[in-house]
Amino acid sequence: MEANQPDFIIEAFLQVVEQQEFVFDEKSREDLLTIKQTLAELENQPLSTAADAITAWCREHPDVADAVRFAAREITIKKRNPANQEGTLINQFPDYQKIIDERQKNPQPEPPKK
Repeated sequence: MEANQPDFIIEAFLQVVEQQEFVFDEKSREDLLTIKQTLAELENQPLSTAADAITAWCREHPDVADAVRFAAREITIKKRNPANQEGTLINQFPDYQKIIDERQKNPQPEPPKK
């Protein structure tokens, strides 16, 4: 991933999961459970650890990785919670779980192949 700042990577990934369902094929949609579980285990770790996990997951899903890279370039980070200065997922994590759950529950049908 190009953006080195963990918050850019995390925010871009969530933006793609939430808004760009068309980049997820059946396998990547199924594998969202894996990254959700990984992020749950990293809940109290530094953001850089979660960003590394997302980057590793994206390596297995090139279409998603491309979308995340593009989103990271376009994103303007705004603090989700100014009280969260330690750079951990503590206060943000429920949002991440909800976004990933929604993507898994509401998959967009794949377009017919020509």
